[in-house]
Amino acid sequence: MLFVFLNMKKFLTLTIYLLNITISLAQSIVDFSKPLNHVFSSNESSKIYFIVTDSIFEYQGGKVNFIKNVADVESIKGSKLIVVNDEFFFIDNLGGAVYKENQNHIERIDRSYKHKNQLASAVFTYNDTIYKFGGYGFFGARNFITYFSENSKEWEVVIEDPKSKHPPGLFDMKHFILNDKLFVFGGSTINLNNRNSSISNKEIWTFSFEKKIWEQIGRINFENLHYSIFDFINNDKFYFTYRNNLYRLDIDKLSLIEYAQNDLLKKINFSFPGNIQNNYLNVFINKFNSEIQNPNIVSIDLNNLKYKNSKLLFKKSQINSTLIYVLILAIFIITLYFQYKKFSYLRIYNNYIQFRFNKIQLNENELNFMKLLINETIVENSKLLELLPDSYEISHKSRIKNSTIEDLNNKLKIISNNNYLIIKTRTKEDRRYYNYKLEKI
Repeated sequence: MLFVFLNMKKFLTLTIYLLNITISLAQSIVDFSKPLNHVFSSNESSKIYFIVTDSIFEYQGGKVNFIKNVADVESIKGSKLIVVNDEFFFIDNLGGAVYKENQNHIERIDRSYKHKNQLASAVFTYNDTIYKFGGYGFFGARNFITYFSENSKEWEVVIEDPKSKHPPGLFDMKHFILNDKLFVFGGSTINLNNRNSSISNKEIWTFSFEKKIWEQIGRINFENLHYSIFDFINNDKFYFTYRNNLYRLDIDKLSLIEYAQNDLLKKINFSFPGNIQNNYLNVFINKFNSEIQNPNIVSIDLNNLKYKNSKLLFKKSQINSTLIYVLILAIFIITLYFQYKKFSYLRIYNNYIQFRFNKIQLNENELNFMKLLINETIVENSKLLELLPDSYEISHKSRIKNSTIEDLNNKLKIISNNNYLIIKTRTKEDRRYYNYKLEKI
């Protein structure tokens, strides 16, 4: 009995020893100088999962740990690795196929069919459910969200609020989940005038999983800004790469910061995920540095990075409000100008005489006199007298005429600021008689 126990102990010791050798050998074959086939980064657990040949590894806290062997990986080449509750899923990059690791083998679990309608879609998890947004296929791009149902084993569409606006169909875009919302920006959309070409998307859109509503919240004016596996979230800020530069997007303030380049940032291999732990960014680098213990992985304190520049991004509502305000102001100024030009001369309006924005009421005689003076260049004295009642004697008519002319001039001085007056001039034929004319001074 003792002999059996001792042999069993030796056997277990040998087994553990061989297992450790196997794990050590598996770790030694991890070559970070080349992009890995399947990589998944978890912001929640600060882990990076990846597959090399037929082995699954995890990276956390500067260490690479072997998890398990898995067969048939070559059969799902080109799929996207997603980890949910420590279970490994593989999502077809083109369409609906979903695979899952089960007892060291890969098996297909969906009841949908393989299609080519969602190339370069945004694949993400929310509340332990796998989602897709957008994607390209058959000369079009999708602008809706689908999710993989564990019940039906098919992809179902997310029902949106009927009043919701919609983003353009997008593919290969930046995306992240924050505070129960999906944010998407960058990427490309189809050129509707030439479906063989695409257009850079510069709009920032968010989808509320609670309200089921899309909203455009701003713009980011980058050309050819696309998805990168390196991008990550830290302290509710989204860090992303653009043309090998590092940026930080604060979605609450809609502010964008570009970090200044340094020797370490220049060495980052952006084909691997950025990994955050206690505000330290663990990154894979391209070149060996003798001062760094691990030649492939280094840690960067985000607090020590320097800003190159920062700017605020316009909110959609701010853009609309500003444009509306400018438009209203422009219409008001144009209207005011034309009104000013329109009323920059004397005009009769009902029982009023008006100049620009000033007007004054006229009595019957004043009104009749002004109509004649405005319509004729020179008005003879006799024509003014004819406007008065025939029952009046000529001397009385003359007094009324003179009084009316005097009153009109006083009113013209008030409304035209001395720009207009009624002038009396002697006739050329007989200097005993007078003519009248309305003259701009």
